[in-house]
Amino acid sequence: MRAHQSRILASGEKAPVNGMGKQGWRVAFLAILVGFAALVSGPAASAAPVGEDLRDVPAALQKYVPRSEAFANSPWMTSPTCKDKGGDFSIWASNAIQDTPALLTYFQASAFGPQAKPEDQARGQAMLAGYRDLASRIGGTVPAGYCVDDLTRWAGPNPAMTPFGFPWGVTGKDGHQSIYFCTDRAPDAQRGTEYNRYVGAERAMCDGFYVACVHAQSTDDQSRCAAWNTFSDRYVRQVEQLRGDAIGQHPAMATAAFETRTEWGGLLAAAGVLVAAGVLLLVIRRRVTRLQRSDRGGDDVHRT
Repeated sequence: MRAHQSRILASGEKAPVNGMGKQGWRVAFLAILVGFAALVSGPAASAAPVGEDLRDVPAALQKYVPRSEAFANSPWMTSPTCKDKGGDFSIWASNAIQDTPALLTYFQASAFGPQAKPEDQARGQAMLAGYRDLASRIGGTVPAGYCVDDLTRWAGPNPAMTPFGFPWGVTGKDGHQSIYFCTDRAPDAQRGTEYNRYVGAERAMCDGFYVACVHAQSTDDQSRCAAWNTFSDRYVRQVEQLRGDAIGQHPAMATAAFETRTEWGGLLAAAGVLVAAGVLLLVIRRRVTRLQRSDRGGDDVHRT
């Protein structure tokens, strides 16, 4: 009898054979699954976000940086209509619409900046051209004279919201936002976490300018708030149209084909590893089983 593999206890019960028990098999199986998952999923994607120091924002866009000198001297903060009422949201929105190509090039550089992938550049340029055309068509239709203090009163204050301290463009589930993101972000980012990440203007061309009218009391306030939201919804629908047209004209065929091949290659390689590991486990288990049976035979002889 192999004393190191089996022993008879004083009570007559046999101790378990040293080797891989049920727990050991479970651990081995989980290890294989973890390895398989790692092979399939590959490395986690990484974002290439803008630096958090907004002093690096290009000079032409510094006017959007809250609490900066350029912001204080901007057309919306010096507007005769609203300079004593928190600023002119109409002028701010008009500027954001006109400056959309520059904002996208900086805040979503992975798609629109110089480092965009070659297969994405034509699509990105088509979108920027669409935004320029949209600005020329809709820029003059932005409702005028909407002061920040009035909008804050209608929507309710939220000091955390950039840049004016009231919520705008944050109602996505009811269709007032587009389906697109307009910033480089972490792979697991949620839309809500991006609202106040930078200056605010960087998301206007995807989120629109919708404002809740829940606190608009008078008939005039309700009518003005509704008119603003009608404009915002029209803008968002045209954003979705121009982006959809650009995607249709320049589909991501090369990228999709490459990613598909990569995924299938990874799956096949992982499947091969899994099969090999399974065969190895089967061989080990059979060998251990044979040793167990051999030990049992030796024990029976010993008892007799």
